[in-house]
Amino acid sequence: MKTVRSFSSILLVALFIGLSFSARGQDVEQLLQKAKGFKKLKEQIKKDPIKLTGGFNARFDFNAITGIPRRTNPYNMLLSANFNLNILKHINIPFSLNYSNGRTVYQYRLPSYRLPQFALFGISPSYKWGTLHIGNRSLTFSPYTLSGHSFYGIGTELRPGNFRFSAMYGRLQRAVAEDLNSLQSIDPTYKRMGWGVKIGYDDGRDNIYLMVFRGWDDKNSIPPVQENLFITPADNMIVSFSGKKSFGKYFYFASEWAGSALTRDAFAPSIDSLDVGFLKSYGGLFNINNTSGFYNAFKNSIGLNLKFGNIQVNHEWVDPGYRTLGALFFNNDFENWTVSTKTDLLQRKVVLTANVGIQRNDLRGTEANNAKRFIGSLNATVSPTDRININASYSNFRTTNKMRAVTLPVVPIDSIILSQVSQNASLSGTYAAGEQKNSMYSALFSFSRSNSIENDEVRADQLTSNYLANLMHTYVFMDSKLTLSTSLMANYNNIPLLNILSLSPSFSLSKPFLEDKMKLTAATSFVNIATNGKFTNSIWSLQSNLQYTILKKHDFGLSISLVNRRVKNESPGAEGFTEFNGGLTYRWRFK
Repeated sequence: MKTVRSFSSILLVALFIGLSFSARGQDVEQLLQKAKGFKKLKEQIKKDPIKLTGGFNARFDFNAITGIPRRTNPYNMLLSANFNLNILKHINIPFSLNYSNGRTVYQYRLPSYRLPQFALFGISPSYKWGTLHIGNRSLTFSPYTLSGHSFYGIGTELRPGNFRFSAMYGRLQRAVAEDLNSLQSIDPTYKRMGWGVKIGYDDGRDNIYLMVFRGWDDKNSIPPVQENLFITPADNMIVSFSGKKSFGKYFYFASEWAGSALTRDAFAPSIDSLDVGFLKSYGGLFNINNTSGFYNAFKNSIGLNLKFGNIQVNHEWVDPGYRTLGALFFNNDFENWTVSTKTDLLQRKVVLTANVGIQRNDLRGTEANNAKRFIGSLNATVSPTDRININASYSNFRTTNKMRAVTLPVVPIDSIILSQVSQNASLSGTYAAGEQKNSMYSALFSFSRSNSIENDEVRADQLTSNYLANLMHTYVFMDSKLTLSTSLMANYNNIPLLNILSLSPSFSLSKPFLEDKMKLTAATSFVNIATNGKFTNSIWSLQSNLQYTILKKHDFGLSISLVNRRVKNESPGAEGFTEFNGGLTYRWRFK
């Protein structure tokens, strides 16, 4: 009886939310008429009024270690739930929940990382063209404004006909006070709030949008920062316009412009005597002081749609200093001219994807050095038969990272801004043998190289290269459903004054039992590691997992792993250890 009452309460609440999305305040009688009559609605209520899908997961971990100091807590817990409640096939209420009890990670005999306890909750009820977001959610406006940043608050997305409207308000970042006694190198952060609005028209071929985003740090959310004076509360206001126009069946033009007003230090004195004007202050919504700046970013694209693919020419410009508080990371001070394409040939047996062009920096001529270089990525997939698949890729891009007090073995690194140019290339292939394609051969070869640039100069002492090769064979016994896999992996990593070679053979098996209700998997591997040409240590590991399903909805799992490292006497600073990890899992699937 209690269950019936609970579901009735949920139904009433969900109907209330759904009715709130209805246009022009339609009453219940009008909604029933739109549902093609009261009789049909009654049949739907009797047949399947409420449908619940999704699942609940719980995991409990145990850790024990000998030979070296503990690296994590002995007990950890993680809970998560994701499900969707569908009411009368018109109202959807997706819900998510994640919880962790928090834990401490130990490093170099000291507790160096304190991972906080957290509970994340989010719900997004929707009815027809309207969606409401509550809790921990995320939205994307554009790369220059709000770009997939999670927030804790409220938001909405409305799509009636060709009209588009999105909005959000909430906390973008939690406050983290400075901890001078901490070794985990996590910068303090101010509480960051934000709101944004996106409004536009989209008919599938053409669109136009106006976006406004405002983000600001609460300068009173944490005590004044003492150790790192570069961490200051920021304030940001962005207005952006974007649109796309198609010309016939083949040509189209797309463009976006964004103007960002950024105050880097809200503690700085304001400029009352300076008349910045109505537009620069964004109608008085943005406060300006002597650390404020105004920056632009834009991207224009011309595209051509063909039967075998698409070709697009792009021009992108981002001012030095451009920043949005609505993105977790953003590069600036660059201009790109690129050509991108995706082509399907020979009845999709060959798929080519490319994005190549030229990039230059130092757009304002204020840097001591500037660079112009080729950038791009190439990817080719070839499938001559249904048994053979070959993939090749190459990329060459530049990223900028901030490193602060990174604790490497014996090498402390202070605060520094580094640019990194990375090259990556890979070649992989698979071949399915046997009449039932139950024998699979695969190979992977990859190469990567990174150059670090400090003050526009390539650091020769920070050049890193990595080579990886992996060969694998998997065989499935069709009668018993037993799967056996073997692999051999070689990895060579070359960094300044140090090169590391590892060779690792491995073996695994999996077998279902009890009409596929129970599944057992087990794997073992042995890694030999050589440092500067001398074998210094070896690692043996064993993993096993047992999973059992009850009533097709409930999964119980038990996992164990054992790791043992042996170190030779001539290997300085390394320690042998034995570590055991165990885990209990439970999963409840709604259908």
